[in-house]
Amino acid sequence: MFDSTGERWGELYPSRPGFHSMKVAGFFLLLAGGGLVLAAVALLASSLPRTSFVLAGLGVEVLGMVLVARSHLPEQGDRG
Repeated sequence: MFDSTGERWGELYPSRPGFHSMKVAGFFLLLAGGGLVLAAVALLASSLPRTSFVLAGLGVEVLGMVLVARSHLPEQGDRG
C-alpha cells in the first residue's frame, strides 16, 4: 500500500513479528477474564468457589493487560 506521498507503509511503519498476534491475544485474555468473573458471580452461590474464580478471572485480565501494554511499547534497538 502507498500513502498520499507515494511512500510505502512498510517503510514508514515497520511491523514486528508477532506484534499483531500479541495484541489480539491480550484483548482475548481481557474478554475471557471478564467472562470468567461474570460467570462466577452469576452461577456460583457459595462464597469460597466464587471468590477463587473471581480472583482467577482477575488474574487472566491482568495477563491480558500486560500483553496489550507490551504490544504498544516501541521496539528497542541494539544498545551496543
